[in-house]
Amino acid sequence: MLSPDEIKSLQFQRKYFIENGREASNIEWLFSKGTNFTCYLEYMSNQKFISNEEKLNNSIEDLRIILYTLTRPFQICFFYFTLVVFILHKFNFKKPIMKIILVHYIFRSLGNALDRLGSIMSHYFANTPTYDIQGNVVGYECIFEAERFEMHPLRWFITRHLATAFWYVGEIVADWYPLLRTKMLLKGEKSMFLIYLTCGLFNFTKIVLIIYYISLGPSKLYDKHGVFDKNLLNVFYYNYWIIQLMVLYTSIIYDITVFMILKKKLNEIKYNT
Repeated sequence: MLSPDEIKSLQFQRKYFIENGREASNIEWLFSKGTNFTCYLEYMSNQKFISNEEKLNNSIEDLRIILYTLTRPFQICFFYFTLVVFILHKFNFKKPIMKIILVHYIFRSLGNALDRLGSIMSHYFANTPTYDIQGNVVGYECIFEAERFEMHPLRWFITRHLATAFWYVGEIVADWYPLLRTKMLLKGEKSMFLIYLTCGLFNFTKIVLIIYYISLGPSKLYDKHGVFDKNLLNVFYYNYWIIQLMVLYTSIIYDITVFMILKKKLNEIKYNT
């Protein structure tokens, strides 16, 4: 147990806890440490009995996550593809294609790095309900671990608001690669309108996905009892997969459009020669 002096020394942390259904802004939720200060005190009390070896292992794990975050840009599959293309084009970034590949790689790398960095936020001190045999809530217990990234507001913001935005902005940029390649071949033909249209629809669905993630702010993750709102997340992900299905359909339409128009153009070239 913590001594009265130790509890007093931790009281300054209470401002980072959003308790008893208190109204708080998204900014306050981002920098919060939990929804129950008592749970935090209980956790700190338990920490007194952790061996120095365990504390060292925890510190090493945090350092490992930071190192993995820094090396993340070199671990993604696009790194080698991007490097090969750069070498083949002699690092000539004046070419539009090279700019697209570079921007795509930078944004995807940033997204991956942020997603990995979120793993360092492993604790959030909140309530979890206890039930009787009839399934009624009879009380609340403490949880210390943020087992899912949604359970930590700042981690949710970093890994799903920011990282998702970087991922899909990078993908949107990359989606223009086949468009530019096709444009070079068609040289202003009217059929390019269909490619612009389908590419635009494809990009639009990804923008919708980014906005949809942002719509679930940190202040919505926990209910008035300080309990992680699983039901809200279930509804959220149901709609999320509907949007993902839209992304898939528009991707197929875009690919088929490019393929059919290129096929028609190549047949015309073959016929004329």
